[in-house]
Amino acid sequence: MEREWENGQTLPNVQEAEIDARKFEQYSLNPENFSNQGKWMAFVAIGYDVDSPQGRQVAAEDIIEQLRAKLPNLPATQEEPSIYGLRFEVQVTIRGFNGQEGNLITKWQIDRGKTRPRLISNWLKVPQSRERKNES
Repeated sequence: MEREWENGQTLPNVQEAEIDARKFEQYSLNPENFSNQGKWMAFVAIGYDVDSPQGRQVAAEDIIEQLRAKLPNLPATQEEPSIYGLRFEVQVTIRGFNGQEGNLITKWQIDRGKTRPRLISNWLKVPQSRERKNES
């Protein structure tokens, strides 16, 4: 990183952040992807349709739009670096299609030798009562 960075500042080079829609469409929003450990249920709780590829695409577009709009104004926390690069977490409040909100936890990495952060993982936290209502 070119400048001295401290926890609580925005993600380094936030304007260049890479967000691959597949991280949402094919992973966290996809109920058929068993390796996501049920992450999709929280997105359903705030009104996103995850039952079809088209629904997941529309949901991902909305989530990414909110993420891009809010990311430049949110504090980041640096985590332990990995062998692949520097890692950060940013939490973002998003509003789903039913008007309910959730706390989107995003994990970012700046690969060794690079300067651009890229989204490597995400999951949504919503109050337990909302998740349970959608499971029944």
